[in-house]
Amino acid sequence: SFFASPPLPPPLPSSSPLPPTSFPTAPLQTTPPNHKEFFFKCSRHPTTADEQCVALHMVRKNTVGVDCASCFEQRDTVVVFDCPDKHTLCLDCFMEYCEVQLQDRQFEEHRSAGYTLRCPAKCEGSEIKESHHFRIMGPEKYDRYQRFGTEEFVLQMGGVLCPARGCGMGLLPEDPTARRVQCPRGERGMWVCVLSPL
Repeated sequence: SFFASPPLPPPLPSSSPLPPTSFPTAPLQTTPPNHKEFFFKCSRHPTTADEQCVALHMVRKNTVGVDCASCFEQRDTVVVFDCPDKHTLCLDCFMEYCEVQLQDRQFEEHRSAGYTLRCPAKCEGSEIKESHHFRIMGPEKYDRYQRFGTEEFVLQMGGVLCPARGCGMGLLPEDPTARRVQCPRGERGMWVCVLSPL
């Protein structure tokens, strides 16, 4: 059966330095009883019947001709951030944005989204909540992203990273008052000093 979407609310005022885009959005709605859900999978990446694919909800076809906020070109496929202004980057600019932010270690640890980025204008609520979007950077940089995210998590939990060459293991002291922790993988059971927070 066919059902109509309710009208969209007016856009919220914004203090963002980037201009808002006019990418259409539809509010979440409940599924009607006679409605069937289906999902598409990429034919280039075969999977088994048991595997599930993650939907990259921010990657969309540019059906309304929105310009990229970085290169100002209209591309067929874009990444639309979840901010009130719906800031939009083409895939090439999104990849470059992620790579530069990763290289400069500018990703942020977010309570519910994890190690992530916000839109280039840093709008509130624009955090990328699905980390698989960062796979656009390629396998090597995605591995670095995961390593940096793990390191950041360990450090924020009061842990340290083993300084032994080729190790870098995250160490969390079992006793929160401990001043040193031993790395099980480090050379000769290396001891690492734990700095107390200021």
